[in-house]
Amino acid sequence: MDVRTDGRTDNELVTAARLGDRDAFTTLFQRHWRGLVAATRRHVRDVHRAQDLAQEAFVRLHQSLWQLEGCADVFGWLRRVSQNLAVDHARRRETRSEHELVEPESVVDAPPILPAEGSVAETPEPVWGAMTRLTRYESSLLFLRFARGLSYRDIARECGISIAAVKVAVHRGRQRLHRAMGA
Repeated sequence: MDVRTDGRTDNELVTAARLGDRDAFTTLFQRHWRGLVAATRRHVRDVHRAQDLAQEAFVRLHQSLWQLEGCADVFGWLRRVSQNLAVDHARRRETRSEHELVEPESVVDAPPILPAEGSVAETPEPVWGAMTRLTRYESSLLFLRFARGLSYRDIARECGISIAAVKVAVHRGRQRLHRAMGA
């Protein structure tokens, strides 16, 4: 359904999305994406960072559908979430620069560790089982990084996201994979 011809209110779309209507969530996304990126750019100067934060706000919207019953201002909710994410991002950047935690580019783009023979098919079964416990996003990026051997820069280019977003997702995915392997 075209977002311009969908006469449902945001609240009706949230209710429909909560009941499994994927088109309703897509309509919410199309209706608010540009405005949210523009609003987020007021807090961060980089358009790619603004897009990453807006995308994260939509992920949180999807995760919070059951809590938003009767929400009259979905765009306001999204704007507040992206604003909070921008503040958190700025705080992390300040802390990182104060403590010099930024890795040199040569270390960041070091070649990935591949299985002994370099074949994905030879990856132990417990690893694949643990990969199913990750989000699709994390498992996809881990696959690109370690199975296909792509650099962070190449993954960012291929997926259309920032290098920072790739680094964070790969790091979090590796942590979750490690915990899943230990369980």
